[in-house]
Amino acid sequence: MKLRAGDMVTAADLVDEVELFAQARDAGLQTAYGVVMKKGEVALVIALDRHDARTVYIIGPMGAGWAFGAFLKRVK
Repeated sequence: MKLRAGDMVTAADLVDEVELFAQARDAGLQTAYGVVMKKGEVALVIALDRHDARTVYIIGPMGAGWAFGAFLKRVK
């Protein structure tokens, strides 16, 4: 599924929580800065990484950061 800025998202069905990262290109290579999006929380997609479009910047009640789009699903 392709996410766009303005989409409301939550954690995908197969994951319990999604780690957020400080920088898009280092996601997965650096440790998360302690912010996680738990299942059931809803966040807003603010931006997409134009380099590879695999990571999206989200903001929600847990804070803000870059997350892998594969671990998210759009809220209908």
